[in-house]
Amino acid sequence: MKIRTVSVLVLLNVCVGGLALAGSVAPSQLSNSDFIDNGVLESDSVLADSLEIAGILSDDTVTRFGHELFEAFNKSWRAPEGIRYNIAFNERNDPLRGSFVTVKLNELQVFEGFLSPRDEAIQELGKGLARDIRSLVLSNANIDDELY
Repeated sequence: MKIRTVSVLVLLNVCVGGLALAGSVAPSQLSNSDFIDNGVLESDSVLADSLEIAGILSDDTVTRFGHELFEAFNKSWRAPEGIRYNIAFNERNDPLRGSFVTVKLNELQVFEGFLSPRDEAIQELGKGLARDIRSLVLSNANIDDELY
């Protein structure tokens, strides 16, 4: 309890001290225009055009082997430009059989299997998944372009 009280007092002291050091202008002398940054963005469309998330990689693995697989995939992954995708790695640990990993591309399961505890096998699997999933992403984008 004393630690929380001390940390709160220190926090309040830092905040109050920071306000005292912030400037010599009293809060009543400040206007709203002092807080508005004019001219940084010309319009909202500039921001909308420049910010776009094309692909998301999600790592929901729980074991060292699962993390190594995701890292091997991530090192080999070459993201296709301008194509939206979600790739999710999930893992269940079975005490008898080992790590069971599933990989989904846009909610479509593209891989499932138990991981070998050998490092070279995990590295090869990660590279192969990166190559195969990139091909799937590109072919799905081509199909979408033809349909629309």
